[in-house]
Amino acid sequence: MLCPACSNETKDSDKDSEASKLLAELSAKGDFNTALRAIDSLEQAGSISTKSAHRSRGACYLYLGDPKQSEEWFRRSYDIPPKTKDDSINHILASHMLSNILMRSGKHEEVLRILLPAIKMAEQRPIGETYMNMLFTLGQCQYHLNKADEGKKSLEKAAEIGKSMMSKDSTGHAALNMLENCYNTSTLFPQSPDTAMNWLNRSEEALDTYARNPNARQAQLPILRAYILQLKACLQHKLGQTAQAEKTFAEYLASDFYHTDEGMIAGAEYLYLKGDWARAADHYEYVDTLFHHRSMEVTLDNIKEWILPRYLSNANAGRTAKTIAIGRELCQMLDTAITAAKRDKAAELATVYETQEKEAQIARQQAELSHQRIIGLIVAIILLTVFFIVYTLVRHRAARRLAEMKAAQERIESELRIAHDIQMSMVPSVFPEHQGLDMYASMTPAKEVGGDLYGYLLKDDKLYFALGDVSGKGVPASLFMAQATRLFLTLAKQGMKPAEICTRMNDALSGDDNESGMFVTFWLGLADLTTGHLEYCNAGHNPPIIADGDSQPEFLEMIPNAPIGLFPGLDYEGEQIDNIKGRTLFIYTDGLNEAENRQQEQFGDDRLLESLRNIRFSSARQLIDSLKTQVETHRDGADPNDDLTMMCLHID
Repeated sequence: MLCPACSNETKDSDKDSEASKLLAELSAKGDFNTALRAIDSLEQAGSISTKSAHRSRGACYLYLGDPKQSEEWFRRSYDIPPKTKDDSINHILASHMLSNILMRSGKHEEVLRILLPAIKMAEQRPIGETYMNMLFTLGQCQYHLNKADEGKKSLEKAAEIGKSMMSKDSTGHAALNMLENCYNTSTLFPQSPDTAMNWLNRSEEALDTYARNPNARQAQLPILRAYILQLKACLQHKLGQTAQAEKTFAEYLASDFYHTDEGMIAGAEYLYLKGDWARAADHYEYVDTLFHHRSMEVTLDNIKEWILPRYLSNANAGRTAKTIAIGRELCQMLDTAITAAKRDKAAELATVYETQEKEAQIARQQAELSHQRIIGLIVAIILLTVFFIVYTLVRHRAARRLAEMKAAQERIESELRIAHDIQMSMVPSVFPEHQGLDMYASMTPAKEVGGDLYGYLLKDDKLYFALGDVSGKGVPASLFMAQATRLFLTLAKQGMKPAEICTRMNDALSGDDNESGMFVTFWLGLADLTTGHLEYCNAGHNPPIIADGDSQPEFLEMIPNAPIGLFPGLDYEGEQIDNIKGRTLFIYTDGLNEAENRQQEQFGDDRLLESLRNIRFSSARQLIDSLKTQVETHRDGADPNDDLTMMCLHID
């Protein structure tokens, strides 16, 4: 961000209220501690609402440089439902400021959930520059979540509003807000310097407008110009305008801001792009001071923006000891960031199943995929840079080390192949031959080993069959999958009902023993092959599809039990269908409907139903093979993004 948020939001809110006037007076004096005490008194006297008081406290703590306290009070204000017009205005302002704080922490999916309803509310009563600011924040958030088209529309709409407000504003606030928003937008496009330069030029125009305003804060102008010069030098370098970039960076070096901690860190970006590793490494030394002064949380975005460039600058400058020290710190920070991300995702997923908000579930899953890709990129970079350190430190033994690494790699690949073979041996490849039964299943892991599972157990005329999807991928998911498979078969042999089996599995797989927080979505059925009666239990899994003869296939409506392994002590509910004879039952994991092509377009539920309508059923295997072919065609060469497992059952 260009600079810490300096909110004028109190002027947009309840202007005639005693609290707003008092806060404005004390804010002008910079006496925010007195303002906090005054807010307490006004709230106790009933002069202001609790919602307004919480939002005002958040603004005070923001000025005092305490983002954690500020976030807490803005969130408290946001959590109180608005009842009056003033409450609605306070709700919009609290939503806006809370979104700004969360945006700086990289919590883009939460920002989206907060901003969208707040913007709809603001459209009914646009309040000053807040509406423009929220649109800018929304657009930036949409770009972070790979919603480029939506983000472009939001940003252009915000820019139009800002340009209109600048022409009518006499205070200079609109130009300053436009400047900061355009600058922050220009940082969104590191791989598109032309687009970034367009937004930077807009911020420079806003700066010129602001500088001509008699109310402009003259002390702030050199800092704003310095930020623009630094980013312009980086963009000019990316565009191949090296001579102009050097000239622009020289102007930046001559600024007073350059000699501050933040100025040194900002200057490191250009030196890093230029390949001036030693000077870049010296400038990145100020990162520790920045983290300390701002009490910043360790996030994946912060690691990517500052810590990795710092690491690589020292490595390329040949500073071996420093590189090793930063590498250890980097690993610790990465572990902290990933743990925090997992904790946030687990809490969000729990909320989804408690509130049964399907749309929120989809949004979180998309955000989780995005986080997983970022984590994978960082891990890959760390592995490459660690190899660089090893090569630098023990160059005279490089050949032997390389041979050892090759042998280790081959051993890992061999072990993964063995793990793959073991896992595939745990799922049936031969299916029961029984009068009137046609059954087939297929599992294709996205990696060497995966987390999907399926299985069956035939006892006389009773057929237990199940399919599941473990959270995550790779070896940890495969181990969890093995436990789930073993438990299913053990409990099925005891003749339990599907709901009881799910309850027992959940008790065994959740609680203190599940330190990794893994879970499995699971669908379990028990069919009587003589009568066609079906009992089943769905544990948070995709709804199966059922078709009657020549009728249209449709999703089976089910009770939304939670996935197995999330919450101990649950009692799962089962359901039943009187007779499924003559009907085709198709069960699958989300590796089918969420299969992506090169443009990251999903196969989707609608395409799945359409495919099943067009497949003339001749056998369970023929149906699954046809769907597998259609998924491969849809991917168009893209790597699988998830394990793909399908099961089809037909009883005559």
